[in-house]
Order: sequence, then structure tokens, then C-alpha cells
Amino acid sequence: MELDKKFDHRLDRGLDRRDFLKGSVAIGGLTALAGLAACAPSDGNDANLDGDAQLQAPEASFETPPEPIADSAITETVEADVVVVGSGDAGIMAALAAVETGARVVMIDKHEFFMAHGLANACINTKIHKEAGITLDPQKIISYLIEQSGNQANQQLLWLWANKSGEVYDHLLELVSDKGITAIPMGSSNPDDVMYPEFDAALLFVGDTEYEMDEAIGHSPQTVLLGAIVDKIQSEGCTAYYQTTAEQLVRNPDGRVDAVIARTASGDYTKFTAAKAVVLATGDYGNNPEMVEKWCPWAALADVNLYAPPINTGDGHKMALWIGAGMQLEPHCPALHPNTGPSGDPPFSASPVLRVNALGERYENEEMPAPYVCTSRIRQPENKAWAIVDANYAEDAPRGSAGLLRTTAVDDAGRELLESVALKADSIPALASAMGVPADTLEKTVARYTELAKAGRDEDFGKSPNNLWAIEQAPFYAIPVPVGFMNTLGGLRINTNMQVLDNTESAQPIPGLYAAGNVSGGLYGTVYPSAVSGINKGWSVTGGYLAGQHAANDN
Repeated sequence: MELDKKFDHRLDRGLDRRDFLKGSVAIGGLTALAGLAACAPSDGNDANLDGDAQLQAPEASFETPPEPIADSAITETVEADVVVVGSGDAGIMAALAAVETGARVVMIDKHEFFMAHGLANACINTKIHKEAGITLDPQKIISYLIEQSGNQANQQLLWLWANKSGEVYDHLLELVSDKGITAIPMGSSNPDDVMYPEFDAALLFVGDTEYEMDEAIGHSPQTVLLGAIVDKIQSEGCTAYYQTTAEQLVRNPDGRVDAVIARTASGDYTKFTAAKAVVLATGDYGNNPEMVEKWCPWAALADVNLYAPPINTGDGHKMALWIGAGMQLEPHCPALHPNTGPSGDPPFSASPVLRVNALGERYENEEMPAPYVCTSRIRQPENKAWAIVDANYAEDAPRGSAGLLRTTAVDDAGRELLESVALKADSIPALASAMGVPADTLEKTVARYTELAKAGRDEDFGKSPNNLWAIEQAPFYAIPVPVGFMNTLGGLRINTNMQVLDNTESAQPIPGLYAAGNVSGGLYGTVYPSAVSGINKGWSVTGGYLAGQHAANDN
């Protein structure tokens, strides 16, 4: 089976990880270098800056600030209280919150429509949860998220999501109820007694509304929520400027960000002034190979980049860096998923069945959650792995543990998909030949695994007995385990008011600048957590709403 396409900027794993340029500050555009007293506390001695903030020679092209866009090039000026850059989950929610305060709001986006991706919205103890009899323990959930981040996540931001998400989502549910829109729990992923629990936090918005969308995006279930909110904010005075690409932030002489300069589809420049604040909600940088190479190299080891259309190129990250913003420590977290694109997830690729590498060897406890299936696969020889089942898979599968992507349909559609993507053979040596792995090793691996399955005890990797299935009945199937890259999860340093922080040791807020969603950082370690499905969307929605509130009340 060939994957849909290759994510073609593979990396040398011996990359030089020296610090990037963090010392530039812009006045009236992008003209001055760091150390300017008006913009950051300093005693005039560079020794007060830590290693992350020292002025370094640029290492990547995007780190060099461009020349300021001249006033003479600006053909139009649009005045607002709050300017929101980006119209995905975070941007739309920021615009909503700002509009609700009575602020004049404009929202700009480089795409021709608002952006809607994904399914799950993770939030804590909403009225939907309560009606369904679901009670979530924030302390337990946050403890798992902290553990899964290796305590690299900013605990203040995690608790901000835990404490505010229920309130924000209940408000949204009330706002869209008149359009017949509601949400349903996506269901428990795992019981409490499994090795890698997943919590019932995720909601899925449902309704009959339809919106014209770009074919490259498709009609995501999230469109139901976002489309209704876009209709609402536009009816209350928010103007959306699509096909308008933000290129530079403007910072006035006292250090405050008070405008964004953007290029329209015609190539002209418009200056959007912000009497109160600018909110960056520009998404990730997954379609910028240079940024991926520098900050998130694991992402380039994926088979395919799933983000569509390929417009998330780190625009907000760059604009903020050019005026002296601080970036969270690298490497950043990639959102990896066992998916190859529109055809979906190959059957059993993330299920707890036998997985082997290019050597024909078993290499892990296959109960690992879906994101972790990806992080282990990219470390295998040749960056390859296969899931293996036999003719009894339809009888075995119902005994396996549930979980994100762990349950495979064994109906007619599931059988058809399996037959279309799997390698199939009447013997293990023949299957090994089709896979291109050593036949003797694969035979030994399968024999050992079947022995453990029949004994009901995994002495090699400790997998639960209900996920141990003997492999002895022909035909045998080998399903490639793909790794799809969805987006990067790393960005600008922010505080709990969603203010962007500068690159000094004291990490001071940059006046007039806020960030939410995937342009902001701090919520993850280096691996996407499995404990809460939809945490990224839940944080973007919650953080975006909070950013809009704070921006609209900025003085």
C-alpha cells in the first residue's frame, strides 16, 4: 500500500539546536533591535538576559525581520478596537468575546472562508456532561496531562482550561440553541482500570446547518458550531476580511502593538488599527518546512501532512518574533495520528493487535494510545511498522479494549477496507515476503505472540490478556501503520491573560498583543497527550474566548 503522498521535508536528526534570534523589537514597524529600554525592563547590561533571550545571529530565513512596510504602500486604513488575525476556532471565539463587550471588531484571514477542522471539543463538566451523568474530576485529568507532558506543560494554562472551559462551552451552547444546534458526548474511550485511561471530556456539535466551504477543507462537524458563531458576530457588527494576509505588526514608540498591516488579494496593503489590542489566532506552522525543521523535527518524519489547505505557515509566529516576542522552548509537540488522509485510518493500525517493525520484530505493548503508536513507529528501523491479524479478526476484535482509534469496524465496510489496504497471504513466510521483512524472524515473532496469547499472559511487554489474540488461522493480514501529521503544537509564550510575553528573562507582556490557539504555546510537552481527546480544540475555543475578553478590556 502506498500512502497518499509523502511529507517531503525529512530531516537530518543531527540538527544543530542552537537558540534562534530572540532579540528584535519593532518601533513604528520593525525597525529596532532588542535592548530598547521602552520595550523591556533592562539595566543596560545584557547579562540580565538568559540564554534564550541573548541576541543571536539569525539561523533561519524567517528569523530575519523584513523591512517595514512603508506608509506610502498602504492604500486603506481600517479602524477597530480589536483586530483578530485568523478565523479558526480561536479567532472566531476571540471575535465573539470582543463583540459581546461592545467593541468594534474586525477579523482577517488569508483564506477565503473561516476555517473549520476536526471533531472533538474537550471541556470540563458542561451542562451536556451533567445531563449525560458524566462527572469529570479536573484534578485527576490535569494530573494525567501534566504526567503525559513530562511536566513540560504550563500548569497555569492547563488549569485555566480546566476551570474555564465548562463555562465557555455552556455559553456557546446557549448562543447556538436557537439554531437547533446542540452537542453530544463522544463517549468513553477507556474504562478506569486500563493502563492508559482516556476521559469523557469530548463533545461533538450537531445540527442541520450547512455552510459553503472550500473543497480542500470539506465540511467538518466543527463547522456547525463555528458557522453559527460567525453568523452571530457578523450580525452584530464584526467585519470579516478574507483573502487578507497579515504580514507585519506595528508597535508604536511606547512599545504597544496598535496595528496590523495586511496584503489583500489584489496585492494592496491595508492597515488595521487596534485602539485596544490585536489578537493573534493564526494557527500552527506545519506548512512551513523551515519552521518544522527548526522547532518540530519529528513532524517531518510523518508519511503525510494532513492539514488542508496548506496555508498555515507560521505567519503569527513570525510577526510576533520580529517585534520581540518570546517562544516556548523547543522541540515543540507535533499532533501525530495514524491516518493517511481522506480514506481514513487503515483498519487495526492503532488497535491493540500485534505490531512488528521492518526487522519482523515485535517492539512494544500495542495498547499504546494512538498518538504514541505514531511516536514509536517513527523510531523503528526504516520508519516502518505493520499491524498483523489473522482470519479470526472479526471474532477477536470485539474482545479488545476500546479507545481512540482502537476499535475497528468488522462489518462489511470494514472488511472491504481491510481487503483494499492490507497485504494478504496464506502463510506467514509469504506474508513476510510481501512485507519485505525476514521470514524466519517474523515466523518466530508470530509463534511467540500466539504462545503468549494462548497462555493469557504477555511476559514480553505486559499487554492485557483481552488484547492478546492468537495468529494462526490463514489468511494472514499485514496493515501498514501510517503516521499522519496534523499540526504543530508550539508557539508564543503567553500568560493566563493570554498576553504574548517578550523574550526577556522577566517575560513581560507585550502591550496590546494577545495570542490563542496553535500560535500560542505552553499547553503540551513533546508528545500530544492521549488522556483527553479534543484537548487542542477545547483549548483553542476556551483560550480564544478568553483572549477576546481580555483584548476588548485592554486599556
